[in-house]
Amino acid sequence: MALLDVSSVTLRYKTSSAVVTATERVSFTVDRSDRFVLLGPSGCGKSTLLKAVGGYMAPSEGRMTINDREIHGPGADRMMIFQEFDQLLPWKSVLANVMFPLLTARKLSRKDADARARAYIEKVGLTRVVDAYPHTLSGGMKQRVAIARGMAMEPDILLMDEPFAALDALTRRTCQDELLQLWSETKFTVLFVTHSIAEAIRIGNRILLLSPHPGRVKAEVVDVDKVSNDDGSAGRLEKEISRSPVRLRSNGALREPLMGEARIMLRDAPVVGSAAEVERKLSVPELLWNDGFVRKTVIILFLAAVWEAYGLALDNPLLFPTLHDTILTLYDRVKDGTIPMRAWASLKVLFMGYSAGIALAAIFTVLAISTRIGTDFLETVTAMFNPLPAIALLPLALIWFGLGNGSLVFVLIHSVLWPVALNTHSGFKSVSNTLRMVGRNYGLRGLPYVAKILIPAAFGSILTGLKIGWAFAWRTLIAAELVFGVSSGQGGLGWFIFENRNLLDIPAVFAGLLTVIIIGLFVENLIFRAIERNTVQKWGTQS
Repeated sequence: MALLDVSSVTLRYKTSSAVVTATERVSFTVDRSDRFVLLGPSGCGKSTLLKAVGGYMAPSEGRMTINDREIHGPGADRMMIFQEFDQLLPWKSVLANVMFPLLTARKLSRKDADARARAYIEKVGLTRVVDAYPHTLSGGMKQRVAIARGMAMEPDILLMDEPFAALDALTRRTCQDELLQLWSETKFTVLFVTHSIAEAIRIGNRILLLSPHPGRVKAEVVDVDKVSNDDGSAGRLEKEISRSPVRLRSNGALREPLMGEARIMLRDAPVVGSAAEVERKLSVPELLWNDGFVRKTVIILFLAAVWEAYGLALDNPLLFPTLHDTILTLYDRVKDGTIPMRAWASLKVLFMGYSAGIALAAIFTVLAISTRIGTDFLETVTAMFNPLPAIALLPLALIWFGLGNGSLVFVLIHSVLWPVALNTHSGFKSVSNTLRMVGRNYGLRGLPYVAKILIPAAFGSILTGLKIGWAFAWRTLIAAELVFGVSSGQGGLGWFIFENRNLLDIPAVFAGLLTVIIIGLFVENLIFRAIERNTVQKWGTQS
C-alpha cells in the first residue's frame, strides 16, 4: 500500500474575478522512503499541489489519502518546509524552534523534546548555534533549522516547497548534499517541489513532470537515483526531460536514449480543456459577495433588522425606540439643520485636536529614531501618560484653558498622540536593514531618509496608529462634549445627545448616536479604506 495516494485531483482557487484551475486530474503515489519530486515550470500548480497534500486547501475534485486516511487538514504526519526564510519563529532560539512543534503537539516531554531537538540539530550540523536566534543566521542555516524542525517530528512524509531556491549555488549544493546524507541515515519520505531539472535529478528517485498551467501529469521518471554524473547519464536525462513534449518513436513508443537505468514513462494525459475550464469568470452574485463593501452592507442591514425587531418587541420608545422612529427623527433634525450644525462643530474640534496630535507624534518619533535620548524620552513619557484616560484630564483642561475649544483640543491631543507615536516608532524599528541600507546607499540622510524610506516602509503600522488615534479621539470628543456642553451651554453631537436625554426625547438621543456611528463608518470604510487601497495594498505590503 502506498504511503500517499493522490487520485485524479483537481485544484481550483478563487481570485477577485475568476475561479482558476491550478491542477487538473493529477494522480500519483508515493511509497515509503521515496524521494518524490514534483517538477514543472513556474505557475503549473506544483506548490499548490504540495499545499493540498499538507492539508492547507481541499481538492475541488479527486481524493488524497495518507496511510489510507483521507486528508482533511494539516497534521503532524506531514511536516512542511517552506522556501521563505521567515518560517522560523524569530522570538525563539534555534533549539526552541526545533522543540516548538514537539511540545505544541504534546508529542514528547520537555526533557525528551530537548534531547531529540539537539540530536536533529546535530544532524544538520548546527550544534554551535543552538542558542542563536534566527536573525543571526544565514539563509542556508535557517533552512537547515527548518529541516531539523520538520524531521524532529518524525512525520510520515516531509513536504519541501523549493526550500533551496533562494540560496546561492554553492550553499544550495551543500544543502542538497546534506539532505541526501540525512536521507541515507534515516530513509525518511520526502515530497519535494522544484522547477530545476538538475535539482530534481539530484534529489529524487522518482520525478513527476507537470505541464504548464493548468498542471497536468505529462510523464513520470523512475529509477532516477541510478543515473550518474560520472558516465554522463545524468546530463543526458536532464536534456531529455527538458525537451517538451517528450519525444516518441515513429511507432508511438517512448524514445529512451541511454540514460543509465532511468526511464521516462508517459502518462495518459487528459484531453486539454478549453480556456473556460482553466479560468472561469465569477458569476454576478459571486463577484458581489467577493466585494467587502457588499458583505459589510449585508451585516449592517442584518443589525438594522435586529434593532427594528427588538424595538417593536419591546414597544417602549422611552427605553429603546425602533430604527424606523430613529431614522424619522434623524431626518427631521437633519432637515432643520440641527444635526449638521452640531456634527460640524464636533468635526472642527476633532480635526484640530487630531492634526495637532499627529504633528506632535511625528516630532516625537523623528527625535526617537534620530537620537538615543529621543528614544528614551518617547518610551518614558509613553509609559507615563498612555495609560491615563484622556477624559480624566478634562477637569484640569477646563481649569487651564477655560470653557473653550482649547480644553477639548487638549484632551484630543492626549488621546491621539500616544497610539500614533507608539505605532509609528514600532513601524520604523521593524523596517529591514536591507531597506535602510538602500536609502543610505542613495545618499539619503535626515528627514529625506525618513520621508522616502522609513515612512513608506512602515506605513502599515503608521496607518494602524492613525486608525486607533481616530477612534480614541472620536469617542473622547463625544464623551468630553457631554461635560463641556453642561459647563458652557453649547457643544457638538455630545451636547445634542445630553440635552435630548434631559428632555426625554429618546428617539433624538438615538438619532445622535446613529449620527456618531454613521460618521465613524464613513471615516473607517471610505477614507481609511481608500488610503489602504492606494498605499499598503497597492504596494503588496498588506493583504
